[in-house]
Amino acid sequence: DIISSETAPNPNLKWEKTENINVGFDLALFRNAITLSVDYYYRHSSDLIGFKMLPLESGFSSTTINWASMNNRGIEIALGTRNIHTKDFNWTTNLNIDADGYPLVVTKDGEKVSATEFLKLNAHGASTLSAEDQRNLYTYMGSTDPKWAGGFINTFDYKNWQLGVNFIFNFGMKVRVQPSYPPAN
Repeated sequence: DIISSETAPNPNLKWEKTENINVGFDLALFRNAITLSVDYYYRHSSDLIGFKMLPLESGFSSTTINWASMNNRGIEIALGTRNIHTKDFNWTTNLNIDADGYPLVVTKDGEKVSATEFLKLNAHGASTLSAEDQRNLYTYMGSTDPKWAGGFINTFDYKNWQLGVNFIFNFGMKVRVQPSYPPAN
């Protein structure tokens, strides 16, 4: 048997590291008929693992390295209500909303880079780079991550039966679709 490696070994490869901070506030009113929870979160990840392309003369196409850091922060709000509560019937509603900030990538030299800076986007979200410069980078249309995400859940209980109705929503993101035509050369 032969053991083969598809990527060059890296003795300096480390585990990814993540630091989290979460601060919250909870409120319950009228014997828990109305509940409110507000949380702020901050996450810093460093030593993110990625691939680095190598010259083909090395015998490998790439190697795995620790290459970047990323920050992510946002606010999450949850509201719950007990709308009807009787001996045989119970109706509750829960709404949650998450406002997430855009992650920033920190390069190896410590410079913070956002997509707006990287692609030189103007106020309309269009890149000021030439078409050739964009092709040399890649095409960026916007984030596929929603600015706002949430859910709306209604639960109905009648004796031993339960019905749950769940709605989810995402706002403020781009949806990518493969073009139905081949890209121009």
